[in-house]
Amino acid sequence: MTQALLIVFFVGFPALAVHGAKHSKLLEWLSPVILCYGAGIALANFLPSVMTPENKALAGSFTEGTVLLAVPMLLFNTDVMAWLRSAGSAVLSFVLAVISVLVCTCLAALLVGGKIDRPWDVSGMLVGVYTGGTPNMTAIGKALEVPDELFLLVNLVDVALSGAILIFYFSVAKHLLALFLPEYPGDKGEETVDLDDASVVFSRSQLLTFAKLIAMSLGIAGAGVGVSLLLTGQMSVAVIILTVTTGGLALSFIDKVRDMPGSFELGEYILLIFCVAIGTLADVSMLAEAGGPLVLYGAVALYGALLMHFILAGLFRIDVDTVMITSTAAIFGPAFVGPIAGVLGNRKIVTSGLATGLVGYAIGNYLGLAVAALLKAMLT
Repeated sequence: MTQALLIVFFVGFPALAVHGAKHSKLLEWLSPVILCYGAGIALANFLPSVMTPENKALAGSFTEGTVLLAVPMLLFNTDVMAWLRSAGSAVLSFVLAVISVLVCTCLAALLVGGKIDRPWDVSGMLVGVYTGGTPNMTAIGKALEVPDELFLLVNLVDVALSGAILIFYFSVAKHLLALFLPEYPGDKGEETVDLDDASVVFSRSQLLTFAKLIAMSLGIAGAGVGVSLLLTGQMSVAVIILTVTTGGLALSFIDKVRDMPGSFELGEYILLIFCVAIGTLADVSMLAEAGGPLVLYGAVALYGALLMHFILAGLFRIDVDTVMITSTAAIFGPAFVGPIAGVLGNRKIVTSGLATGLVGYAIGNYLGLAVAALLKAMLT
């Protein structure tokens, strides 16, 4: 396969994945992220001759470049100040969720860390994904220079463990949590946010907006490289990622940037390109060998954090709907806020849930890298 065809595969397959997820319940359940990972893994392992050293280098370049482009775009729409003003209980619940994740990922490293490689990096990535989302795990993995096989394995473990939580949330979670958490106070009427109006119209003006978004992200990435060279004298991925995160968050305070349509959607699409590219770098045989201990590690981190969050929420008397929606925003990101709000029969919490998910994206990189550095200092 020529490099031109490989580029078409990287860029084009996510469109097929998104289209398929919109028209098939099974593909929607799997999610475009898993489909893109799977496509990349399948290409590399069923047609290994395709991934020549040159093509592997191309895939590596795509994984690095797409992260730097996607992170700012996912942050441009964040309105931190509005979130802080929106609902005190939602802010408190999210803070408790973050504390729970920090404690339990560190606990996993101390209890199970001896069974896996680089437990500090694994905890850092888990902090990112369980306070923000997959974009944070991706960025932290790159910043820590985590091997591609380990990154993919952590991602697959996350999908399996968090998938069980999603089934729990869609079924009996509210009934069980309502046994010790108070009911949502007030009206659960219609929310002003239209959850079904998430599509982007691809007009000439929208394409121009996309070009502006890409230009801003490239500028922020360039600034990250400059800061890294200035501070360290070399290309430090961690410094670049932190600078890119800070730059995207800083621009979100500008109204014109925050209100640009399509920023989040374009960032998510670029992240799917990353998923395809990194999938082509995975060796399935290595993934199969390393699975068991990491599943235990992830279970201690995720299920421990969830249980701790529920207990703390009970102590602070936070209502069940707010706890579930902020937990959803932290673990799964903004995309699942709408469906969970539907299960709860409460559209009033959608705005704070979406905002919480975006704030999670904003802080996840900082927290994940900090935890990785702390645990590395403790365990080595």
